[in-house]
Amino acid sequence: VRPLERRSGGGGSDMGVRGKVRVAVVLALLSTAPVSPAGATVAPGSLDPTFDGDGVVEVAGERPLVTGTIFQLAVDAGGSAFVASGLYSGSDDALLTKLDPSGAVDPTFGDLGSIRVYTGDAYPPVTGLSPSPGGAVLLAFGRTAGALERRTSDGALDPTFGTDGRRTDLARASSITVTPGGIVFVHDGKLRRITNDGSDDPTFGTNGVAVRPRNVDAVAVLTDGRLAAAMPSWPDDDSIAVLTPDGATDPSFGDD
Repeated sequence: VRPLERRSGGGGSDMGVRGKVRVAVVLALLSTAPVSPAGATVAPGSLDPTFDGDGVVEVAGERPLVTGTIFQLAVDAGGSAFVASGLYSGSDDALLTKLDPSGAVDPTFGDLGSIRVYTGDAYPPVTGLSPSPGGAVLLAFGRTAGALERRTSDGALDPTFGTDGRRTDLARASSITVTPGGIVFVHDGKLRRITNDGSDDPTFGTNGVAVRPRNVDAVAVLTDGRLAAAMPSWPDDDSIAVLTPDGATDPSFGDD
């Protein structure tokens, strides 16, 4: 099982160092100066002893079917982490586990802290993950049997979202971000926004889809509410477009 680490200090996450995930962003949501049980200040960048005792937690715990491959990680405002990991070899399904801020599995979520996600024939099985207000979580997964769905704080499908908690036409959405204006994400290379009940947002672009740009790979929400969309353009340099909150390209950014 590949462990999940938390290190002190600010900024970002680092995937793939000896199969581990280092999650500095978790700490940034909790404290800028963590203190060990002995009262000594922990140096920035060192393992955080307040996270599972030594800064490292095995996400799978005692679940022998979990491969330990982490596909998506998201942290909510309270410091709890949602971790989407792979199941046993030969399965395309995934396990979504919730950890509390101390690194312990949250037993109030799903079945003893986890839910199994039946993703169908897709790899990676989970493509998008984002906390949602009230302790809920949004996840996108699968292909033919996939969906964008919202789970409540106890892991159940949220009946107030989509149809019985799901939008099956939005499988494999990525770069999911919950904003005051709605839920923004990338789907099939397009930037989309839906309302909090899962409906297409008619106030964004055309029926919830930004007309431009295309071939979007990721999106970030700027502090003023505008959206920054990243577009790979191999073999040329990658490019960035900025959109207004209603999904129109911002003419004040760039030269075209």
